[in-house]
Amino acid sequence: MRHAYQIVITAALAGLLCFSAAQAAGDKVKVILYNGKTMEGELIEESPEYLVVLTDLGQIRTRRAAIESVLYLQRPEARAAGTPADSLEQQPLNDLVVVHLLNGETANGSLISKSLDSILLKTEWGRLTIPKTQVKLIEYVNSEYAERGEPVTARLTAGNVLQGYIFNEDRNTVTLETNIGRLTLDKKQLRSLEYHAAVKPIKPPKLQKSAVEPRESAPAALAVASTPAERTQRSYDIQQHQDSFFIGYAPDFGENYKTGFAVGYCNRYLLKEFTSFSLFASAQLSMAFFSLNQDLAKVTDVPGSMTAEGGAMVNTLSLGLPIHFLPTESPSYTFFLRPALEPHLVYTSLKKSYPSFPQQNSDEKSTKFRFGLGTEVGLEWTLNPRWSVGLAFGMHFIASADDYNCISLSVGTQLY
Repeated sequence: MRHAYQIVITAALAGLLCFSAAQAAGDKVKVILYNGKTMEGELIEESPEYLVVLTDLGQIRTRRAAIESVLYLQRPEARAAGTPADSLEQQPLNDLVVVHLLNGETANGSLISKSLDSILLKTEWGRLTIPKTQVKLIEYVNSEYAERGEPVTARLTAGNVLQGYIFNEDRNTVTLETNIGRLTLDKKQLRSLEYHAAVKPIKPPKLQKSAVEPRESAPAALAVASTPAERTQRSYDIQQHQDSFFIGYAPDFGENYKTGFAVGYCNRYLLKEFTSFSLFASAQLSMAFFSLNQDLAKVTDVPGSMTAEGGAMVNTLSLGLPIHFLPTESPSYTFFLRPALEPHLVYTSLKKSYPSFPQQNSDEKSTKFRFGLGTEVGLEWTLNPRWSVGLAFGMHFIASADDYNCISLSVGTQLY
């Protein structure tokens, strides 16, 4: 009895395999190999290990390990029934899509068909067969890219200017192809979008060799041609993120120290843009050095002469929220106000020597950690999309210590 059950189960499985083979046999297929070659013909036999395809050169048996994907086309009996030979072209899905690939490239067009292994896309450069192993995302869109390729100059509310070509636009955003890549802008950031007369087409995205239909060359990598004038004005958006270095003059630090200078570095990030101003977050590290007030040698309660030596150094970490005000629609400069919370490390030294009364000599040194508040006002000019300069006046109020002011000149760019 047990052997009879095994015979019945074996027969059922064999029948199921024969039925599946009968269903697959006779299909018109296109086989894409890993080496970039393709072959097209009638599927004769299919198994987990190999495929047998009848082509113009005869029957070709191919191992599954060498096959990247199989695209099932129209069956011969459907063609005999009167369906057009290229029914996928005549009756495509007609979905407008943008296909995002794993390598970062994109392709857009009409989606003709999809299978378990690949998708077939009709683009302005021809038909593309893209293996699904290369596809990251298929984005369905509602309308054609009416302004694709239009060269424009975008002026933002932050004051910076971008030059490029329109890649896509919807109700909320516009995407530009620029010399530094593809940038998507929120329309709330736009002040104006200036159109130019000359139109230069955008080149198609680069696909891998196996993803392109036979008899077609692989499209060139996505790039935007630029004129010499555009190449000299690359759009580095330092308004979003800026690194600044500054040097300044500080007139005094209390009564004992005079004639100081400061150096420092500031890192600034854009938080929010509004119509007439922008809000940033900044972190600034500075060091201020002060020399001794030489007038101390003239003031002494001890008869005779006195010499004094010493100095002061103030290390400051300033955490602020700069507010940049935009005076015009496309300003070349901004006025800014930067309130900040500041911890300070204050080091002072003062040595007094009395030649006639050495017992009065003193040597005082101290290092103190103090909190404080700071504020800075100034102007910042945009020289070009990559560089800016600024002039500022800062006031630093230190708890339980002397205060100091500083006039500084800064240079801003984007380091990373």
